Amino acid sequence: MRRESVEFLSEQGVSQRRSCQLVRISQCGLRYTSRRKVTDIKLGDELKMIARQYLRFGYRRAHALLQRDGQQINHKRVYQVWKLMGLTLPHRRPRK
Repeated sequence: MRRESVEFLSEQGVSQRRSCQLVRISQCGLRYTSRRKVTDIKLGDELKMIARQYLRFGYRRAHALLQRDGQQINHKRVYQVWKLMGLTLPHRRPRK
């Protein structure tokens, strides 16, 4: 919302510096772009390969395999990407 406001004010002839002051956002924050998505895409591809190869593995085992390969990666990040890729296993039905 704030970024659009700054862009609108810039189109109206107000400087970027002044429009950032009016909207109360830092100029650094306006120009910031996340670089995390590139690494998440790479991680997602690796997780897909693991999920195809080992059908019953969950994110914890996938994380262990990635660590064995020498990657230093946080288990919470593996879980986040695992969920985003839709690789979660369906719950097993209990026996009657």
